[in-house]
Amino acid sequence: KLSTRFLNTMSIQQNFPAITPSLSLNFARSKTLDPRITFSRTSTATRVNEVGLIEVVSADDPRFDHEYDSSTGAVKSLGLLVEEERTNLFTYSEDFTQWVNTNTTDAVDTSITAPDGTNTATKITDDSTNAAHNVKTPSTTNTGTTFTFSCFVKKGNFSYFIMVLRMDANSEGSYAKFDFDNPSNNNTYGGGTSKSQTVTEYPNGWYHISLTSTFGAAVTSVVPHIHLTSSDGNFVYSGSGNFNYIWGAQLEAGSFPTSYIPTSGSTVTRNPDNVSMTGTNFSDWYNQDAGTVYVSQKLRAVQDTTRNNLVYLINGGGGNDYFYNPSRGNTNIFAFGDGGTNYSRFQDGTNSIDTKTAFAYDVSGDDFKPYYNGIESTTETTTNTPSITSHTQLDIGATSGVKYCGHIQQFTYYPRRLTNTQLQNLTK
Repeated sequence: KLSTRFLNTMSIQQNFPAITPSLSLNFARSKTLDPRITFSRTSTATRVNEVGLIEVVSADDPRFDHEYDSSTGAVKSLGLLVEEERTNLFTYSEDFTQWVNTNTTDAVDTSITAPDGTNTATKITDDSTNAAHNVKTPSTTNTGTTFTFSCFVKKGNFSYFIMVLRMDANSEGSYAKFDFDNPSNNNTYGGGTSKSQTVTEYPNGWYHISLTSTFGAAVTSVVPHIHLTSSDGNFVYSGSGNFNYIWGAQLEAGSFPTSYIPTSGSTVTRNPDNVSMTGTNFSDWYNQDAGTVYVSQKLRAVQDTTRNNLVYLINGGGGNDYFYNPSRGNTNIFAFGDGGTNYSRFQDGTNSIDTKTAFAYDVSGDDFKPYYNGIESTTETTTNTPSITSHTQLDIGATSGVKYCGHIQQFTYYPRRLTNTQLQNLTK
């Protein structure tokens, strides 16, 4: 008679993979790169370190990023940060004496710790004028239409804490109000379309806030403003010498904010992160005929409808590939094929930016199945799946032309097609 312990063990093996993965990259836990991985980024960049402070990372060094949990005061590991190229269009991101004051004064307050641990935060103080109180700076841009303006802010001596970000371009003014005491009052208004705002909490009372807006025509100049406000959020009011703190402003062409890019006299470009595995470093673990990829990842933000967010790409140089594409304008996409007309595909009408995904294939039986967050796909097509014989490379964060922007927490590969039950349980 079989023992209960034996039966339980058999059940666990059926529900979860009993085989050892041939590749296991747990970036969130290890905070290191496997030596088989080739990494490059031809510029410095920033990350949030283990104590929640922003720090600069040298060129060609990977970034293992973190986030602050205000409910516990702990700093959580997010894994490997992969981003596209972005430019901070502000020439002075921290020296606000180079910006234009309107009914305010500003000065560095060395008693305040900035988000990077230095004493470089600026105190912006209103005067008694019954008018707008802000700092602003005209900024030359490319000919794009969508821009994101972001800044770190901290409460000063106001009895409330409300600030407004504003971008003026092409006679349009886009606004975002941030009420840190009552976040339900946060809103965007004014001109422009596709407006959105974000708030991220940092240690020591700091918040990172952003406004994204699409203008009606190509923009060659944007004038961003950081406004102090009255207790009802109106930026036109009679001041009384009250102040808040600001640090680390950024203006970038794009539909969401990316990691902070410091500037001090000129614009600065952060080049893309490139992560790959080729040759025998790839072929030692990959099975052409059948396999399963498990990925845990989190995008920077829900992104636009035209954007491919390739978390990973297994490429053969001749167009053969498969990939997972999360949140392309409210859509998650999985595909396996040759990058042309022959492929199997699943498309779901969700916009999850934080997903656990298992994607399995078996070429011999045209057997293709994706799961995400414990959800089984039921609408995939399994026709026209080509015979794959030439895969030679893994790209994490995809290719130079189609760049992912977010955090890869884990990438695991099993050299056989796991059962559907195992796929589902992996992703719960």
